[in-house]
Amino acid sequence: MSEHEVLGTETIEDKILWEQNIMTKINEIGFGNYVEAIPNLPDAFDQEKQKFFNWLCCVDGRTPCGKHLPGSGVSKNIEDMVNLIKENGIKNITWHKECGAAGIEAKNNTGKEELSEEEINNFAQQSAERIAEKAGITCSEMKIEGEHNERVCYLDKTNKFDHSLVKDLPNGFTVSELKGINKGEILDSIKLCISIAFGKHSFGDDFFSKENPFIVVVVANTNGEIEESKRELDELVKTFNGKVVIDGFVKPFEKIDS
Repeated sequence: MSEHEVLGTETIEDKILWEQNIMTKINEIGFGNYVEAIPNLPDAFDQEKQKFFNWLCCVDGRTPCGKHLPGSGVSKNIEDMVNLIKENGIKNITWHKECGAAGIEAKNNTGKEELSEEEINNFAQQSAERIAEKAGITCSEMKIEGEHNERVCYLDKTNKFDHSLVKDLPNGFTVSELKGINKGEILDSIKLCISIAFGKHSFGDDFFSKENPFIVVVVANTNGEIEESKRELDELVKTFNGKVVIDGFVKPFEKIDS
């Protein structure tokens, strides 16, 4: 059964079961071994298939295309965002409704502990529009469907990855390692993704276990990048007592032993 068949005709329970079967296989043999058996894996890195390759999107698994920052960079200084957009060749910035990163920043910005969904959505839109105007690019809303159901967080070191183009890859958040983003910001982005997955708007803390962990998947150019990320994320992972693990794979056709 393909993903499109599940989404088109089956229930959300069927979709979750289908992805659980994928995750069980990954947990048994490792992500690297799992993707070796996917014949169309190169599609996930094919810029010609990525309609929105030069768009900046949220890390949300429901916005899998383009490059990714939490809330499309909603928490960053606007001048830093302008420089980042230029450095990374971004042509369009997006925003979406129900954005957790925008909600956090909106509360910090207003000093309010509670904000309505409309207030958060307006903040996300206005922030993206301000950045777009300052950077001289376009801005658009990225439509989302359904609830959070991310089982992994892809740390994309290639800046070419779109998991939605390959049906046998599990749905996940994506954090892009863009020019102008430091390691501390990347760590914070991954923490945010984990907090969403473990929170009330997704599967929740009790869903994950040592046998069924949330996986940070390093999408790497080299094996060395995977090992480096494992060292950098080790302290974070330890705090979850086995419920979060790190794995990864090297993009197709460019496997280089470190």
